[in-house]
Amino acid sequence: MKNSFLKLMTTVPFLIIINACNRSSDKIVSDNNNQRFYAQIANEYVVQFSAVYRTEMTSLDEVAKLADWQKQNMERYQVAETVAYLFGPATNREIGGSKRDQLIQINWSGAYVGTYGQVELPYTYSGSWILHQNYKSNFQLPIPYNESVVYSTDWKLCTDSAPEHQTQSFYWYFWDPTRSGCDHIVGVHYQLITLKISKQTVPTQATYPQYDDLLKSNGINRNLQMTMAFGYVEDPSEFQPFTDTDFGIREFQKSVKKTRASLKKYKPTETAILQGEYLNAPTPDLQIGVRFQGMKDGVQFTINVVATAGIDQMEIFAKSFAHDHDGVFGWFGHSRVGSGFDANNFGQMLKNNPSYYSISDQYQLIYWGGCNSYSYYSLPFFKFKAAKDPQNDPNGTKKLDILGNGLPSLFAFNAFNAEVTVNTFMNWEARTSYQEIVDTLENNATSYGTTVLVNILGDEDNQ
Repeated sequence: MKNSFLKLMTTVPFLIIINACNRSSDKIVSDNNNQRFYAQIANEYVVQFSAVYRTEMTSLDEVAKLADWQKQNMERYQVAETVAYLFGPATNREIGGSKRDQLIQINWSGAYVGTYGQVELPYTYSGSWILHQNYKSNFQLPIPYNESVVYSTDWKLCTDSAPEHQTQSFYWYFWDPTRSGCDHIVGVHYQLITLKISKQTVPTQATYPQYDDLLKSNGINRNLQMTMAFGYVEDPSEFQPFTDTDFGIREFQKSVKKTRASLKKYKPTETAILQGEYLNAPTPDLQIGVRFQGMKDGVQFTINVVATAGIDQMEIFAKSFAHDHDGVFGWFGHSRVGSGFDANNFGQMLKNNPSYYSISDQYQLIYWGGCNSYSYYSLPFFKFKAAKDPQNDPNGTKKLDILGNGLPSLFAFNAFNAEVTVNTFMNWEARTSYQEIVDTLENNATSYGTTVLVNILGDEDNQ
């Protein structure tokens, strides 16, 4: 079902900068003892493996002369960028993906000159992974010897067939030597490694959003604020989000109608969301969304349904999460292979404009409805909350929960997923569990023949 009609939510080439994916090692592996996790058809494990990195050095004397900072950089960048190529086969084969808590260590004393006359460095990896329930024991995946060896004569046959994906900046995300026509050879271009599954994160059974705290959005009692944001599949030359026929924006249009229908009984007011509400708007008077405001059982609610029409998705998120301090933010569009909501970029926005953006000490919930958000956008955003109150919330999970995907989602799900989100939190008295929410979202994907691995993180300490 992953055809042009459904549209895979992966990447849009002209929105990517080559170094935006931030694939460096954090040198920290999470202690899963105090964490919990839930996905309907997936589990979270600590995964470990051993591999070899093929360098450009040709003698062990060169290794001996490396300064400590050079060794650290090799682990942090060169080896880590090669490890990122595991995304390709793990995603293409619907296995799962890694969280950004990896620890990579090179065994420098084990360096040797390999068959091709280059120094090879043994290294070990450890990190958290979300894995489809079919993967409960050790299994093998291919990984390149380095980032350059995979550029063979027919390297484009080793990646996705879409022309816009056959670029060097996307190669790590789509590479898989089992693709038809790929000329890569085990032992020459890549090695087969055994991923060893160890500690499993304890699954949650029945956990709930902190509904009472959501009704204190932006620190205001009896107040609920939500923003549902939608992206285009491909940006047009001119934006007309209420009439454009782009597949992604049609989901936005559909969501506006669904939200209007579901709120009809509360007789909300509708106002236009103009581009000018966002910083540095190029076309301030362009309407890019609809704001629904009303009352339910004495609670004021505000629900924004907005499109990325000339405003970058990061700007929409930052305003919702760090300016308006909405209780719930949902994103339904491209992840841009990790650059869409890059944590370093967000941190810089906080630093550069502290009078406008700030981290709230209120409870919030994020639903990253794009691709592989478990890998890209989970751990870094808990760290922002943790830094706000390190003594009382050292893991950042008391004031933040994150719904995410472990595998690529489809644009065809977006309006439905947003509807589930809005209805769940507008019907706060029903107190739907996270497990029910995850199952509903995953079951919808399954009905299309797609595996998304919807999951919830941060709920282990909810009251």
